[in-house]
Amino acid sequence: MPVFILFVVVTFAEIYLLIKMGATVGVTWTILLVLLTAVVGAWLVRLQGIAAWRRFQTSIARHHLPAEPLVEGLCLLLAGALLLIPGFVTDIIGFTCLVPPIRRMMLRYLTGRLWSGKRPDSSHPAEPLDATYRRIDD
Repeated sequence: MPVFILFVVVTFAEIYLLIKMGATVGVTWTILLVLLTAVVGAWLVRLQGIAAWRRFQTSIARHHLPAEPLVEGLCLLLAGALLLIPGFVTDIIGFTCLVPPIRRMMLRYLTGRLWSGKRPDSSHPAEPLDATYRRIDD
């Protein structure tokens, strides 16, 4: 239900802002501005996506888990989708996802919440896993 409410609120905000912008600067300029944000957004997503792909490949080459580049790539995918949706609210959110320091801050917060189940600023470190293992050779 919260996702549905968010969808409805964002849709009405988009329609309202498009009507206001059309009344203020004209329909032609509003359409051109929406198209310009889509083109510039797609170009920026492409550039940052290529950089994220290189970081992913570097992580793999160094035998590291590429979790951060993968999540960053998903964030860029979301930003690209938001920038292609006509409207100013989704464009603002999409461009915000393209600012690297803001994106990294959001990713640290989300990954901290997802993996620890707590807030990232929690003062309790994760407890080590106590286990035994047995190696099986072929």
